[in-house]
Amino acid sequence: MSPAIRLGADRLLLISLRHVGREPKVIERERAEAYPKPLFMVGKALNALLLDHTEYDLMRMKRINLLLEAGHNAFGDRFEEMMNHELVRLRGAPLRRIQAVHIRPSEDIGALAAQFVASGRMRVDGLIARKLISRLAAGEAAHESDLLSYLLFDGDFAADLIELGRHDAAKKEDELAALFDVSSARAEVISSGA
Repeated sequence: MSPAIRLGADRLLLISLRHVGREPKVIERERAEAYPKPLFMVGKALNALLLDHTEYDLMRMKRINLLLEAGHNAFGDRFEEMMNHELVRLRGAPLRRIQAVHIRPSEDIGALAAQFVASGRMRVDGLIARKLISRLAAGEAAHESDLLSYLLFDGDFAADLIELGRHDAAKKEDELAALFDVSSARAEVISSGA
């Protein structure tokens, strides 16, 4: 997020790969049983290294937006201008309000990978590849397969993920329409004199 904001973006569409939801006891128990297995740990390590820090950045952005709104409400229209004059002097950059829409998967992608492999829909050419996929699937918890989710390049699995993304975006249709509403952006630019 930071590079886009530094380049002047005032609207952001954030797409996370991390599912946030309640997990059934069965999955928690399987995760505990798979925990010491090396392949399970490799999948979790990849998650830690590769999944972005969108949640933290988004919380930080919301706090800045609230600070700017509270300052405007408490001190009037010139609050941002006066504060930013000092901030530019101190840190070289102003603060501004950023509009954002955050879309995250409604289902765990690792769990979808495990279900996909178990369904038998995956097309694997060659005995070695088939054995490797089977071994990877066996090395992780039965209902989640983070490592496989990084390695599955099957067209049908990709189609499932695309459909999930469309479904999750459809739930945010109004927010997305507001984010991309060009008429409100023009009104903001005109009112600021730019």
